[in-house]
Formats: sequence, structure tokens, C-alpha cells
Amino acid sequence: MIFELITVASLVNFYQTENILVESCVGEPFHIVKFVKPRYPICLRGKTGIVELRAYVDHFGMYNEVKVINATPKRLFDKEARRAVKKWRFNTSEHTERCFNITIKFPIGKMEVMP
Repeated sequence: MIFELITVASLVNFYQTENILVESCVGEPFHIVKFVKPRYPICLRGKTGIVELRAYVDHFGMYNEVKVINATPKRLFDKEARRAVKKWRFNTSEHTERCFNITIKFPIGKMEVMP
């Protein structure tokens, strides 16, 4: 019973940091159970970009599909953004499938550098 109260209390309508914004497509409260930070590819040193994704997850909170909706510049950071989001896990839900709109910014020096 206590665990359920804590879980419900931690559900949010959106998650935002300096570089990442996650919103439910339908406004359903959620919780990111496992978060993997995107890495900045060292070969792109000096470049910045934004990737907008749509992630579909099953009722267990595991991803089914991650689509790039928009990217600036195109195809530069898409692969790393998708790699990270595919490893995220969300809370369980009574819905068979949920979707999330995700925006990831890749600014210089703000993220872990990928070797």
C-alpha cells in the first residue's frame, strides 16, 4: 500500500531538464523508471542539434517503437537519440500502448562525450 502511494505521487505530466523534454501524447501522468542519458558523439565535436522523437511503449513501460519526427540538422544526432530512448523504461499502465513526445538538445559540452 505504501509503495502504491509513493508511485502515484511521483507520476508527472511531463519531464524536463536543460536538454530533454518528455511529454505524454495524451496527457497521461507517467514516471520514467529507467533513464539512459544520450551521449554526445566525439566525432561531432563543436556541433549542436535538436532531435524530436515519438516513442511508443507497451503497458509494461518497454519501448515498441521510436520514430524521429524532426531533427536539426537532419540525421546528425538521430542515431544517438534513438539509442538512448530505446533503453528508457516507463511505469506500467493499464493502456496497451502509450506514446511520448521527446525533444533532446545536443549542446556543446553539456552531455557525456561518447568515445
